[in-house]
Amino acid sequence: MKKIWFLLVLLVVLLAGSAWYLMAPHKESAADKVAAIAWKGTPPNRVVTDPVAVFQRAFWRSPTPADKIVRAERHEWSDAEGVTKWQWFIEVKASPELLKHLRDDNAFGLIPSKSAKVSSEKPAWFTFKPSDVSVMSSPQANLQFIFKNQSDTLFATDFGLGFRRGAPEQPKVNLAPAAPMPKRLPPTAPPTPER
Repeated sequence: MKKIWFLLVLLVVLLAGSAWYLMAPHKESAADKVAAIAWKGTPPNRVVTDPVAVFQRAFWRSPTPADKIVRAERHEWSDAEGVTKWQWFIEVKASPELLKHLRDDNAFGLIPSKSAKVSSEKPAWFTFKPSDVSVMSSPQANLQFIFKNQSDTLFATDFGLGFRRGAPEQPKVNLAPAAPMPKRLPPTAPPTPER
C-alpha cells in the first residue's frame, strides 16, 4: 500500500512540474522584444539580434574573446530600394583593449557630453542611471558611447537614415527641329553715313 501511495505522489509531482513548465513564461523571442517597444511610426521591417553582427556594425571591428556582448539589437526600416532608416543598441562588458580603442584613443572622434540622448524607441534592457555613467557623443551625428563608471560596462547606440535617393531622371523630350540660328553678322554691310 505504501508503494502505491509513493507512486501516486511521484506521479502528481511530475504532472505538477510538467504543467508549471508548460505554463511558465519562457525566454522572449526577438519579435516579442520588438513588439514591446512603443513605436512612434511603423515597426522595423528587420530586426538583427546576432550580437557579433551588431558589434561589427557598431564598432567596425570584430569582438575579441575578452569582449562579452551582453545584449544587442539592430532595427532596420526599408523599402524596395533599400534601407531607409536604422538604429542599434548594444551592451558590452568591454575588454581593456576595446575601452582603450573607444575611449582613450577616441577612434570615432567623439567629445565628452553631459548626458546621453537616447531614443524613446529603445529596448527595455537599454537602461542606466545617468549619475553612474560618462558619455561621449559625436558632434555631427547620433553615435553615443555610454561608459559605466567604475566598471567595464559599455552601452552604445546610434541611428540614422539609409542612402539618400537621387533626383528622379528627367524624361527625354523630343523637340521639333529648331529654326536655323541667325548668323553672327548680317548678310549686308552697314549703311555708311552721307556727308
